[in-house]
Amino acid sequence: MACEPNRVRLLCMLSLTFVFFIVEVVVSRMTSSLSMLSDSFHMLSDVIALIVALVAVRFAEKNPFD
Repeated sequence: MACEPNRVRLLCMLSLTFVFFIVEVVVSRMTSSLSMLSDSFHMLSDVIALIVALVAVRFAEKNPFD
């Protein structure tokens, strides 16, 4: 498929971004850093955007005549 490399890249980016989100949440709670906590939720919005992109790739791979 032509979209397979795109899916692999998106999955790699999604996993890295999600790991950074978790790390930022944990560290912000340990240090009581409000700015890091707000940045972690910005990372969460990036995670959601990557999930939407993965769904779009899946829809792009579907045959419209099925």
